[in-house]
Amino acid sequence: MWTPRAAALSFLMLVTLAFTAGVSSFAGLIDGAIRTELSGDATFGVVNGHGATPSVFTLSLTATGTEGSILFTRPGGMRLAPGTYAITGRDDGSDDIRVLVMTGAADHPTGVFRGRSGTLRITSVTDNVIRGSYRVEATGFLAADPGAEDKAIRATGGFTARRD
Repeated sequence: MWTPRAAALSFLMLVTLAFTAGVSSFAGLIDGAIRTELSGDATFGVVNGHGATPSVFTLSLTATGTEGSILFTRPGGMRLAPGTYAITGRDDGSDDIRVLVMTGAADHPTGVFRGRSGTLRITSVTDNVIRGSYRVEATGFLAADPGAEDKAIRATGGFTARRD
């Protein structure tokens, strides 16, 4: 059984690993309707739009194995600068940062959650590396019960991302 202190120590260790590991890594924790620890690759880049489709900046945290992934997107394709970005989950398209959290493997997801609140904190940026941390409250559904879209999770962690 996880005590709050054990969970906090585990999280601190994961974030420390993400910041001290080589370029392109992340570590985090998802807790709530589903619980899992994540670690893996972190990349960023711009997906260029064509015609009426706008460009989108992406920060992708992809876990190794079957733990899941977290995708941060910024419409308009503008890169992130050091600072704190609010995640609000507004449905009117006015969000600066959007977040999608998927648990499980890409070919066999166990849950899909959309960011509703939280922050993405960018601590440093170069042409090829972005470092930061995140805390996201999200709601969505578990694959075992896709009709119940009110399941809540919290995703927290840190990353060092390289240009894709």
